[in-house]
Amino acid sequence: MVPRTAQPIACSTVARQAPATAAAAPLQSFVFGTSEGNRRTVVVPVSRIFLAARPAAMLAPGGGETQLLKTAAALTERGYDARLWRPWEDSLRPGDWLHLFGSAPEFLPWVDVARRQGVRVALSTIAWFSLAAVWRDAPSWTQRIQRSLRYGLRAACPWIPSWRRRLYQQVDLLLPNSAAEAAQLRRYFQVPGSKIAVVPNAADP
Repeated sequence: MVPRTAQPIACSTVARQAPATAAAAPLQSFVFGTSEGNRRTVVVPVSRIFLAARPAAMLAPGGGETQLLKTAAALTERGYDARLWRPWEDSLRPGDWLHLFGSAPEFLPWVDVARRQGVRVALSTIAWFSLAAVWRDAPSWTQRIQRSLRYGLRAACPWIPSWRRRLYQQVDLLLPNSAAEAAQLRRYFQVPGSKIAVVPNAADP
């Protein structure tokens, strides 16, 4: 979010539109980003922003966790009440946003709780779907065949229920890192384009 190339939440649009006093006082609205193709900008009111990854993610942090921490730091610098979510301490309330990083089945109960409490949810999907990746990453020939068949079934029948499809359908906003990733969300999980804002990763100078 600090570089103009974009960040998972609040891309370069924030840098252009946020007032100079943003670091001194929290803003009342939040610009999520511009989706590639139609140049759409989504502006929504925001109270607090909680950011979270899978419970065990920090035991072996990777790119998604770096994305999370950098986003939290950048939002705080701009005056937003943004923090890492601690479910055992932080009570969600209407007006909050919960920003999840990655695609994991553990997120489903979190999304259910958030929606019941009037909290909107954004998801940085950090996902890629291709037959080559499925074939390469499977640990055995049996799993290669099984995963390849599931991939083919998903490509042919995107309406088939799965935890991933349910997650993508239930959140309020999906934040893929590229137009290609966004196209996969629409193709394989029938996510409407109105719920997607493409926000490429930024790079530290």
